Amino acid sequence: MRIQIVTALFCGIAISHGADFTTTLTLDTPVGSPQVTAVEVDWTSNTTSGIISEVNLTDLTFRLMDGSTTVYEDVAMINSVVQSIGGVAGRSVDFNFDFGTNLIGAFDNDASTVQGGGTATGTTYNIYAFETTDYFVNIRRFFDGNPTADINDNNTVTQNTVPEPGFWALFTGVAALGLAGVRRRFERTA
Repeated sequence: MRIQIVTALFCGIAISHGADFTTTLTLDTPVGSPQVTAVEVDWTSNTTSGIISEVNLTDLTFRLMDGSTTVYEDVAMINSVVQSIGGVAGRSVDFNFDFGTNLIGAFDNDASTVQGGGTATGTTYNIYAFETTDYFVNIRRFFDGNPTADINDNNTVTQNTVPEPGFWALFTGVAALGLAGVRRRFERTA
């Protein structure tokens, strides 16, 4: 009985936690200074099928990468709450992922571009992507709220989405507990 309750609790945690994913968009041509070779989008959603939009997300982080080195990181959402960028609140984010094709669609870490207009502090980036006949990623750098460079314009990409290792560890742990409960029940009836 105790194992069944523990298994039910772990299953509830797995369902309420959702799934963590990383989508890596590798640019066909490295760009900018500092150089950007890829955009990583880490995202978590309690929805694990169909088409995901920003309203389905619990967490969302964008990273500009130069190989394995992080050039810039933007934590856009935590616990379904959109975070400020460059100290400025009120931004909106766009996100689209299709589990049917396993591809990320259009996204934007600052759709309302609140980091512009001289109000943000430090270096920030507007990272966005869109689809026409190809898939493009654009990156625009700001410093203290003023645009300083369009470091990437219409660069095509290849993309790969994988579940985070923590998701598989949690799934494996829940499965093991479930099997232990079945085995214990089987031993009692034998």
